[in-house]
Amino acid sequence: MKIHIKNMDLDNLSNNLFNLEKYLVKENEIIELSSDMGIFIIQNTHCFLLQNPEKEQQKNINHKYGKNEYELLLDLNDEITTKVQSQIPCQYISNKKTIMNYKLSKKSLFTLVIKGKYEKNINTNTFLKKDKKFATQFGRTFVVTDFYFECSETDFQLENPFFVDEFNMFLSLLN
Repeated sequence: MKIHIKNMDLDNLSNNLFNLEKYLVKENEIIELSSDMGIFIIQNTHCFLLQNPEKEQQKNINHKYGKNEYELLLDLNDEITTKVQSQIPCQYISNKKTIMNYKLSKKSLFTLVIKGKYEKNINTNTFLKKDKKFATQFGRTFVVTDFYFECSETDFQLENPFFVDEFNMFLSLLN
């Protein structure tokens, strides 16, 4: 299950990425190919076709933290991929992305997933990972394109104080 925050500014998130640096557990690159046949994901040496769910299941929830009210979109669909054994389509649009996964601890109830891309000579949305400065590294900047929280449906309970505390901790780091 994915939890999206509909009313959070991506520019604000990009400017606060250095707050999350010590919680980074995994970073990998993928290539996303969009074609008439669907979306293909190339990760390492493997290629997958992203399947559309038969029935979209979503739920809206409001969550208040401090003075802010957040609009949460719960995406109850599982992301289904099929390994591609044959060739990819001839015509496609290629998009290279970096995916960063963050957890507050090894036993965290959920993972913050931030997707983005490194672009050349962009002066906004900058994040220099090693020096914790808003700057470009070798003329490249990281631009956040999407983010969400991942958890299992059984773990997601806004009534659970442990879940709420962990979720609010991430919100405080992102703002």
